[in-house]
Formats: sequence, C-alpha cells, structure tokens
Amino acid sequence: MKRASNTTFSLLMVTTQRLVTLFACLCCLASPAALARDVQVGIYDNKPKIFTDAGGQPAGLLVDLLKAVAEKESWTLKFIPCIWQECLQATQEGSIDLMPDMAHTESRDLIFDFHATPALISWSQVYRHADTPIISLFDLQDKRIAVLAGSIQEASISQMLSSFGIKATLLPMRSLHEAFALVENRKADVAVANHNFGEYHAADFRLKDTPIVFQPAKLFFATAQGQNKDLLDSIDRHLGIWQRDQNSPYFSILKRWGPAAHHTAIPTAIWWTLGTIALLFALASTTTVIARREVARQTKSLRASEARFRGVFDAVSEGILIHERTTGKLLQVNQRTCEMFGCTESEVIGSSIERLSSGIPPYSSQEANGKLKQAADSGPQNFIWQGKRLDNNELFWIDVNLRRTRLGDQDCILAVVRERSQEPAGEA
Repeated sequence: MKRASNTTFSLLMVTTQRLVTLFACLCCLASPAALARDVQVGIYDNKPKIFTDAGGQPAGLLVDLLKAVAEKESWTLKFIPCIWQECLQATQEGSIDLMPDMAHTESRDLIFDFHATPALISWSQVYRHADTPIISLFDLQDKRIAVLAGSIQEASISQMLSSFGIKATLLPMRSLHEAFALVENRKADVAVANHNFGEYHAADFRLKDTPIVFQPAKLFFATAQGQNKDLLDSIDRHLGIWQRDQNSPYFSILKRWGPAAHHTAIPTAIWWTLGTIALLFALASTTTVIARREVARQTKSLRASEARFRGVFDAVSEGILIHERTTGKLLQVNQRTCEMFGCTESEVIGSSIERLSSGIPPYSSQEANGKLKQAADSGPQNFIWQGKRLDNNELFWIDVNLRRTRLGDQDCILAVVRERSQEPAGEA
C-alpha cells in the first residue's frame, strides 16, 4: 500500500513538472521576445536621411525612425551597406528585407511593396557651380548634368528635358557625393539631388541651389513584392499614430535631423520658386498642377512639407497660359502672365490669344490659331511673338514654347512665355 502511494506521488510530480515546463514554454511563446526577428536593412549614402557615420555606424533620420519602430516591435536590425542600384537589386531579390528612402513610382510598384503612410515628403532640386548661371529649365541647354544612377531624379530630369526639346548630357553617378564632387571639379555644370541632401551638403562642395525645383515625392520603406507584409504593417501602424502626435518620436526625430542641426547660419526664410519645371512636368505627365511659394528651411511637420507643393503657380518666373485645345480659349494664366501683359486674370480668361497679340501680321489671330493647331497636331512649337499689354497697348516681344498636354481629363495647349530684352533681328 505504501509502495503504491509512493508510485502515485512520483507520477504526480512528473506530471506537474511537465505541466510547469509546458506553461513556461507557452509564456515564452506569448512574450515579445519570442516575436523578435532579424531584419536586414539596406543602407546607402544619402545624408542626412540615411548614411554610415565616421564610426561606421548606421545613422540618419530614416535610420532613427526605423530604430524607433524596431524597439517597439523587438526587431534586431542588421544594416547592409550598398550603393543605390545594388540596394534596389538586393531588395528585389529578397536579401534585403527593408529598403528605406524609396520613392513610390508605378514601375517600382510592380516589383516592390510599400506601406501606406509616407515616412517623409521630399522633392528634387538642381544645384549649380557658383560660376554657372542657372535660372530656369531652359538654361540647362547643352549642360552636363550629374545625377544618381537608377534614381527617380534620373528618369524625371531626362523626361523633362526631352519634353521641352532641351539637349543636355546626363552623367549617371554611383552616389550623390560623386555627383556633387563632379560639379565642384567643373566636370559637370549642375547636379540633381533631393533637397535634404542638397541643403546638407551644397555648401561643402561650394555649390549653389537653383530655382529649378521639381518632383515632390513620398518616401517609404519598401520590401520585395509579396514579402515581409508584417514589417510594412508594423511601420504603418506606428507612423499612423506618431504623425498625429506632435510629441511623438516621429517629430522628435524630424527636429533632431532638421537643417538647423547642421547649418549654423541659415536665413530664416528663403524664397523658393517651384518654377517652370514642376508645373510643366506635372502638366506633361497628366498630374495635378503643383507649385509652391515661400518655404522655410526646417521641416516642422509632414503637413507643412506637403503644403509647400499646394500653392498656385503664381511664383513661376515665366508666364504660363493654358489654352483649350480646340478653341484656343484661355483657361488659366499665372501672375507673371498678368504682370507681363498688364491685365488681370479675370480680364483674359475665356478670351482668345488674339487679345494679347499685337494683331499686326504675322502676329494676328489667324497666325496665333495656326501656331496652336501646329502644337496640337505636330508637336512642340518654339517661336518669337509680338504681344500687347492691355493697360497701355504697348507692344513687346516674347519667346513662346507651345505644347499639347492634358490637365486632368481635358486636352490643353500649354504656353510658356518669356519676355525678350530686345526685338528680334530683322524686325522694325
């Protein structure tokens, strides 16, 4: 009897130990540590957004942002250095789980997955050598343009130049540092970069910014298509919460990496003209008209960044006139057009180009309508025209570029006009 009791007790103890072990395992599985995972992250040189510091450690705004998410999710981040094109390839192949600083495009959407909430809003800008005067897109004629190979800037600047018949030489580089160095050494005339990099490094390479600003872009962390959805969902969740809270880690990181953290002497505000390029490219690619007026150097919030692109295009240095394709009636003009022709917008909307022309052959309504038809049927037209101010009937000369485009779902003719300082040769 005693032996049976001992046997029963032993079985009870073994069973209890097994239950305790099983319970401990279940607790481990339920703990955050059990959900921890290694995440391979691509890192390339695009300071201040993402780079490797002097000590060989990953650094930058997007790195800090990802670290903040990783801390909440118990991820172990392993950063893989690469140049941009190699980063894209490794991400597509799946050897990189997350690639920061990826702008969303239709072509990339075919091979990468993106989260829904942008991590940053950025835009591109052209930077010049101090001895190279650049005011507008048309000044890039015959220039050498250094650009990051495989970037959206390379594709966009190429498309814009082609759209307006501007011949220039693109010099694809492995990094933005190489692009800026090429301009500094006079082996290129200008370089194209995102404004974050430009603001941070232009002075170091003795480069100047230009009014050529284009391509507002939403930046994301990206994965290979169909992979790591859990990573993207987690990033989305935290960004959605943090961007609604001014005291969140998101805004603390933005403040830490703002321009004031690097520059010691920055004007409080700089007049940046989104310029002809942003408007023309937006119209040529069937997107919405985008422009911006005065912007501050420091990004205070995501909303403030987005607002920079939502102004009307009154700050553009050239006159912009949008014509209805079939009738030639004016649909929209910018402020520079009103200044040039001595009129108000309400005075000319709905009227024909004849009203702003001298009317003296070959600058009459018949020739004007012919030019519009040629632009609609045969492609871009470039010519000299004689305009007339409405306030005092003064005649003056302008250079005109006409091209067909779409504004929303409407076919239009876009006219870009620049006042000439002197009359053309042969004119009396």
